[in-house]
Amino acid sequence: HIVNFLNAFDRDDENVFHALEKNMLDNYREQTKELKENEKDKEKLKEKLALIEHPEDLTNQALAFFKSKFIWDSGEYFLKINVVTYDDEVSISKSYNFTIFESQTEQQKESTEQYKYGGDIWWDLKKLKHTNIPIREA
Repeated sequence: HIVNFLNAFDRDDENVFHALEKNMLDNYREQTKELKENEKDKEKLKEKLALIEHPEDLTNQALAFFKSKFIWDSGEYFLKINVVTYDDEVSISKSYNFTIFESQTEQQKESTEQYKYGGDIWWDLKKLKHTNIPIREA
């Protein structure tokens, strides 16, 4: 079985993220327009377009947002799942333990290295981003 633990954004967080996404995309479009106006060599243009970086203030805003939402630090965790039904005889409760290692936490943070290019903000990195963490029944 596969289980995902996602932090759903509330309305305010969604608003902050979408504003950040828009600002980064607008910045990319501005830089792209300027490059296209000034670089006539198509090969050089292609190379320069692939290297567009967002200003540090935009990148720092993305990093700050990520850090404020990231909760999966390394450590030992306890998970309890309660399935409640209308028929109490069918309801069930199970407890599990799992460990998140430092390397797994770092793996999850690696995508932030691409924020300066807009990666995982307004375009998908298309690289493996999940971490397999086995759980054990407690």
